[in-house]
Amino acid sequence: EILSGSPAASAGGAAWAPGDVDVVYLDPMFPRQKARKGMPDLPMQVLAECCEAVASAAGDAGPPESTAERRLLDAALRLARERVVVKRAADSPFFAGTKPASSLKGTTNRFDVYMPRGVAPASGKEAKTAADPFDAIRAAHLRAQKA
Repeated sequence: EILSGSPAASAGGAAWAPGDVDVVYLDPMFPRQKARKGMPDLPMQVLAECCEAVASAAGDAGPPESTAERRLLDAALRLARERVVVKRAADSPFFAGTKPASSLKGTTNRFDVYMPRGVAPASGKEAKTAADPFDAIRAAHLRAQKA
């Protein structure tokens, strides 16, 4: 919906315009690992083939970071007022080959934060006084470890 600019069904049919939302959260499928010991389950193999066929038909042949990922990140950055957060595998390359403004790395996942043009990440004194958007995630993680 973001790429096509079509209205979001969950938004009551209203079209999204740039700056309508504060944060865009992207949770794309993790990129394929180069060396695998076994094949994924058949449904995942079929899904991967379908995704590659759709990308090829849309003219998105080539590395994903050079086409579909780039288009998705650009659209999300236009839509978000504050930031775009992308969930990635901890050891995967940056989304669309673009270095994020900041990252929160866990043992298996990483959350990369991209800032729209004209929005600078808090720095210096502002960074110390501003609430960290990942404080809630860290607190939940610590509670889970204690349990």
